[in-house]
Amino acid sequence: MRVHKGYRKTGDGKGKKIKISFRLPSYYFKLLVALLLLSGSSLLLYGWPWSIDMVVQPTLLAHERPMPPPEGTLPIAGAERPLTESEAEAMPNPVEPTPESLARGKLLFETYCQVCHGAGGKGDGPVGKKWLFPPDITAPSVVEHGDGRYYSVISYGGMTMPQYSEMLSSRDRWAVIRYIRKLQGK
Repeated sequence: MRVHKGYRKTGDGKGKKIKISFRLPSYYFKLLVALLLLSGSSLLLYGWPWSIDMVVQPTLLAHERPMPPPEGTLPIAGAERPLTESEAEAMPNPVEPTPESLARGKLLFETYCQVCHGAGGKGDGPVGKKWLFPPDITAPSVVEHGDGRYYSVISYGGMTMPQYSEMLSSRDRWAVIRYIRKLQGK
């Protein structure tokens, strides 16, 4: 027997109209409703607001600095506070120009600075020639700056110079400045 458009053919060739309906047994309906409720509630419990707690929070991006410390305070641990240009210019070099400090400064200069500034500090290093065009650190306009200004630029970077405060300790930065002063003839 074939059902077609709501009619069923009988043995005498005459069609008899029948009602076609589709009914689920009640337990299938109850199971379907339970599954929909469970899946909806689990999505609600998972998705709000707990799944975004770690996304929505105060964070520092890679290029951002933390908030500056309150005025008049001194750091006892952690990062140094950024210096103003006038503070940096007046800051003296605490590292004495001993043979050990000059040797340490030369080693660090060759490791971190020479690729851009060149062996003589003329700005002719292999990377400097191709991309950055760093300044000649033996030029009179650069030599006239105080040691603290060099310290600030090495620590916090410049226009194209990266910061080295995380790679070099404070004492190592001052040793590099002693070696730069030797290159400058001071």
